[in-house]
Amino acid sequence: MLSLRKKTYLIILFATGIFLLCVCGVIWQTTDSSLKIFQYESAEEQLALVERILGREIENMSRTQADWAHWDDTYVFMSDRNEAYIDSNLNDESLALIGVHIMAFVDNAGDVVFAKQVYGGAPETDSPPVQFMKHFQGESELLRFDDSISVRHGILTLPDSMFLVSSQPILMSDGKGPRRGTLVFARYVDQQYADMLSTLAGISVRIAPYGFAGSSDSESLAVASQSDSRTMIEYVSGQTIGWRLLENVFGNPSVSLRIEYPSNILIRGHHFLLKGFAYLFVAMVSYVGVLIVLIDYFLLQRIEHMRRIARQVSVLQSGGLPEGDIDDFSYLATVMMEAIKKIQESNDLAIGSRNELEKFQIALDQSFDHMIITDPEGKILYANVAAEQLTGYSRKEIIGETPGLWGRQMPGEFYRQFWDTIRLHKQVFEGEIVNKGKSGARYRALIRVAPILDDHRRVLYFIGVERYIGKA
Repeated sequence: MLSLRKKTYLIILFATGIFLLCVCGVIWQTTDSSLKIFQYESAEEQLALVERILGREIENMSRTQADWAHWDDTYVFMSDRNEAYIDSNLNDESLALIGVHIMAFVDNAGDVVFAKQVYGGAPETDSPPVQFMKHFQGESELLRFDDSISVRHGILTLPDSMFLVSSQPILMSDGKGPRRGTLVFARYVDQQYADMLSTLAGISVRIAPYGFAGSSDSESLAVASQSDSRTMIEYVSGQTIGWRLLENVFGNPSVSLRIEYPSNILIRGHHFLLKGFAYLFVAMVSYVGVLIVLIDYFLLQRIEHMRRIARQVSVLQSGGLPEGDIDDFSYLATVMMEAIKKIQESNDLAIGSRNELEKFQIALDQSFDHMIITDPEGKILYANVAAEQLTGYSRKEIIGETPGLWGRQMPGEFYRQFWDTIRLHKQVFEGEIVNKGKSGARYRALIRVAPILDDHRRVLYFIGVERYIGKA
């Protein structure tokens, strides 16, 4: 059977372990939730940054395009289709210089006047893709402008490719018409462009069409499409992966923007938590060690000593130890029984003492002098009948109060001398005093106050006697 000491150690260790696990679990869950919120906000900021970069690229392309669309030479070219304009301005070097892959001129009827593509990743042809040009022919929305819309730009998605596009009406250099057609600029959004976005944003960026057969990340993007922000954030193997559906040039969500970067907030936060848990574990081990030592020294050793005494008493009383498995506290039963007997004997003595005290109280009540007994703090424990008669207060009103109930009529110096005499010097104080009864009448009295001391000269009680002299 386990001893009391071993049981105590096991209980302390088990309770501490459960407490530590609960605390760490609550802290981990709470902090992890907060860290994920911060990481989510960080991912949203990164997605917004990439969106801003895309928007800036499109705006820059539109500003460059405006110089071409509102150029008198371009305005004339739409009328005469002169070869000199083509040779001088629509060559490979010009397109490369302004950073576009496709340039197209469309007349007001929606027919292509001229179109050229310069793109290393496309088949060896100067013509833009047919699927691309279908969006800039006939009654296409991208060819319609009015007073409120002077440019149409954004991202154009095809099943196998994407473009940054911008279309503007061709006008004279002063911005006036009549309009002679539409100028189209386009740039492929390919891996090279995604790498450029990654460099600018400082994270891995992938951008691809969405909503076509075979598009990637369809499950995550389907979840993103259901949210208000069209955003989906996941944490996989220490990486934060974010998806966002962007609108194309027609305002439809058909562009998949995907970013990926290390989950530094989560990683560092978890590292900090684990480090904190390690410190907490060391602190708890130290605390439990000190606690066990203190409990052992101040409690268990004394209980062990009492147990040995109980065993000795058991041997003396019965000639042997109790049979069977008996724990430490069972051995103390005999000692407790002996203590109960002693207490009973003490109670008998106390009853006798109480009888004597009652006789003493009767004697005090017969005295003509006002007599009280107080504790060391001056709280009244007893008052005789004469005290009631002289002060006008009943015993019920007096007990628990201080003599100040009828006092406080003398100068402060008197009371300082009074307390110094009986409390500090522990001597008897005698003198004449003026007090005030319950009726408000003041009277003079001789007082004698004596401290009652124990063997160590500590004050146990004060006994005070007042003898009435006359009215004040």
